[in-house]
Amino acid sequence: MEFKDRLLNHWGIHHLHISSKPGNVEGYNKQKHSELLYIRFVEDQAYLLQILDHTAFTDYDLIKIIHNNWPQTIDNHRAHGISGEKYSKDQLKEFRTSNINTLITIDEDNIYFSLGNGVTMSGHNFFLLEILITI
Repeated sequence: MEFKDRLLNHWGIHHLHISSKPGNVEGYNKQKHSELLYIRFVEDQAYLLQILDHTAFTDYDLIKIIHNNWPQTIDNHRAHGISGEKYSKDQLKEFRTSNINTLITIDEDNIYFSLGNGVTMSGHNFFLLEILITI
């Protein structure tokens, strides 16, 4: 089975497990109760967002932190001249599970395309798929 990180592919945000217990043999920590460090990497910079649990995977506050503190890092994803709907956490979770790309609506003046560059119907990241096709 191939692992696809939906948070990373949709919003460009990594999540690192914080725990005193080691992960399983493959190195993936399956402790769903552990805290996570949400972090975004842009080129050679790391932007530490928040320490939260797994329920924050669809929390717009993660995007707001980026928007409020480092807007220049996401300006190339800004959607100009269009409106977007702000989806509930449950809707976002369902869309991600179904590999559906959505706009990220902070407010009516701040709407972004996927910060993770979006996904294909198979759940693969568009950017990574483009790299594989050109190789």
